[in-house]
Amino acid sequence: MCTSDDEALARWCEHYQDALNHLPGVPDPVLEEEAGNAGDDIQTSVDEPTLDEVRSAVRKLRNGRAPRVDGMHSLQNS
Repeated sequence: MCTSDDEALARWCEHYQDALNHLPGVPDPVLEEEAGNAGDDIQTSVDEPTLDEVRSAVRKLRNGRAPRVDGMHSLQNS
């Protein structure tokens, strides 16, 4: 267990180096073909969400749950 912020930061750094720095995967010809056949999905928005969309998503969060580390709560009265 980390006992200081510096130790925690060093541990996270080690974790991400292990998780992200590895040899590339072997190409899969089936997946490559499927990717080449994929078309654009014009029904899926790539714009950032509106404030109303965010409010709607937050209202759908379940009540009675503790907030996560980021402090996100369900906003029932907004």
